[in-house]
Amino acid sequence: MIKEIMVRSMDKIMLNCEEATYLITKSEIEDIGCTKRIQLKMHLMGCSFCRRFKIQSEFIDHSLKTLESLKISENNQEIATTLSKDKKEELQQIIKDNS
Repeated sequence: MIKEIMVRSMDKIMLNCEEATYLITKSEIEDIGCTKRIQLKMHLMGCSFCRRFKIQSEFIDHSLKTLESLKISENNQEIATTLSKDKKEELQQIIKDNS
């Protein structure tokens, strides 16, 4: 009986990966609150997949913000944000080689 109560309590406290990735993404946009932040930290301590997702998500978010600030800071002149055909092919080859 006590074991069942503890298991139900842990289910309410612990996040699954879907909930954790949602909170990681949401936290980049707005504050998720103290309780959710603690739950997320607890999940991240034990889940290497979600830790990796968080690192990748933060990198993408930072890159996009940097790119946006470059566009604004260049006297509102449009900056080329696409890769050349050669660079695309090079990156595709690297991805193919590492798959």
